[in-house]
Amino acid sequence: MLTLSLRTALDPHFRQRASKQDVLQAASAVNLEGGEVAAHVLLTQFGSCETLSLVELSPEAGVLVCRFRRFLNQFGTMRKFLEELQLVGSNMEMSFKNFTAFCRRHGFDPDMEEVREIFSLCSNGKDHLLPEDFLFLELDEDVRQQEFVRQTQLKFAKEDVHQAFLAETYNADRGRGVSNRHRLAPRPWHDRAFETLPQVISRRNQSWFHERRSKNAEARQHFLTYIRTNYGSEVRAWRKALDPDATFQLTLSTFKRWFRNETNLRECIDLQTLWRALDRDGSGCLGMEELAPQAAATLSYFRKWLRGRLGTCASAWEHEAVEEAFSSLHADGWVSRTKLLVNAFAKAVKQLGWRPILNHDTRAALLASLDYFGCGFLSRSDLEWLDAWEPPEWLYSQPDAEAWVQLRRLINGRFEHPLAAWRGLLDRDDSNSVSWNEFKEACRKVGFQGNMGGAWRALDHDLSGTITLREFDAASAKILTSFKAWCDSHYGSFEHLFKSMDKDRSGGVSFSELRRACKNGGWKGNVHILFKCLDVDSGDGQKTIELEELQFLDSWDPLEDEPLEAQEQSQVLMERKLPARRSQLSRSSPVLPKLV
Repeated sequence: MLTLSLRTALDPHFRQRASKQDVLQAASAVNLEGGEVAAHVLLTQFGSCETLSLVELSPEAGVLVCRFRRFLNQFGTMRKFLEELQLVGSNMEMSFKNFTAFCRRHGFDPDMEEVREIFSLCSNGKDHLLPEDFLFLELDEDVRQQEFVRQTQLKFAKEDVHQAFLAETYNADRGRGVSNRHRLAPRPWHDRAFETLPQVISRRNQSWFHERRSKNAEARQHFLTYIRTNYGSEVRAWRKALDPDATFQLTLSTFKRWFRNETNLRECIDLQTLWRALDRDGSGCLGMEELAPQAAATLSYFRKWLRGRLGTCASAWEHEAVEEAFSSLHADGWVSRTKLLVNAFAKAVKQLGWRPILNHDTRAALLASLDYFGCGFLSRSDLEWLDAWEPPEWLYSQPDAEAWVQLRRLINGRFEHPLAAWRGLLDRDDSNSVSWNEFKEACRKVGFQGNMGGAWRALDHDLSGTITLREFDAASAKILTSFKAWCDSHYGSFEHLFKSMDKDRSGGVSFSELRRACKNGGWKGNVHILFKCLDVDSGDGQKTIELEELQFLDSWDPLEDEPLEAQEQSQVLMERKLPARRSQLSRSSPVLPKLV
């Protein structure tokens, strides 16, 4: 096949003309006898000493190609020709027989040898034709590139439909509930092929994420309901059972010792699941604010205000407002001087000037937290316990939007995009969330000297103790969520995506490789921003993404970024009866005073 040989050896872009340099290189590549001398003879005999055209080499082949080009022109555009072609081919492939019938049906009727010559030229030696095999005949480079991308996207779409059908069939077979020996049961030797389908991988991952979320939420809510039932409130459970030594830090080993003695709870909840649900920042230890964020915030506000007013919380016990409360109780027959009813303490706090005590929920949380025995009174030791606690700064800070604006300005001065700042400054361990310590370290690096706690609270609205990407920058979260959904749909996992893009097995994906994959797969996001934000380790000057820089997205569950409040509104799932050993004392809830 002369035309195929010319295209393969001399003219890969099929400009129908080869330069002298192309001829010399081809002669060297095929070890032409006589080498450059023979190449010069070839140029002199058939060409113009500087170039060699298809018509000069074989007039019959040149005429045949011109005829076929005129045949293509009758369709108007390359796209219309390819659309007509795809109506004939099976699975986007066209055999020699179908190609011959197509040509004759549309008025191109060469002899069989000429048809075989055209088929061989277009297929580049294959036994079938694909739509993109004809694109080399398009003279307009822009049109050729557009059609190539379009054909690739069509191929992706067709593969997606085919793979989705296989995945649905596979899942339906596995859901029959028949024994392994049944004739309709899935065969084990098929599992490997089906389990690598993107839709199967994606569904399996989503199922795993959903199960983990459900287990975590159920374990946390079950635990909170249990301690509320047995101790009256989370803070009282913390003081009496979880942290009786007032260390204000609960490690896994300490928690495990307590958990082992709670037989009724141990039968209902897995320890590791519960710990994972409670330790949201992954620090390995719990603070009171992680167990009871709202109550801890109330205590921290009160502690800060009282220490600012009197120096220490315990000093309030000798304040004249408390003395008046004791005097009033003594007049009514109260004889103790070491214990004060919570109602009387609330009135004393109001007299001291702490206005939040007027709010019913704030008052209830404060008194329940300080009432160690749950009997409706407190003592000086309760205030001394509050003195000993050192809450994190963010817990007693009010949201400060101006501080966050200042901090964001410093961050934007160092990073081109918020997602790059998230990956390169805040979430350095790829845990998909930022703890208070990580946040403080980031502030130190950018030189922020303002209100760190207020800036944190401007982001952490739900007092979860962590900042998610959605809270930090919703637009960045949208980019990653879209990219992850696209990857899950087309490849199943980022490891498969990486292997697909890394054609040269270099261990890194360049911008052009990522852009090509996204364009061919139909992802509509900003690839330039995505690449710069994912490539956080380009200090060596090599602009490539490694697998480790993508894999964190496999473990990222965007739904886990939901506010803690929304998760804890699932108390409905705790309607079941919990075994309780609630004491007679803890059953009695003190009647809150109406403060006016």
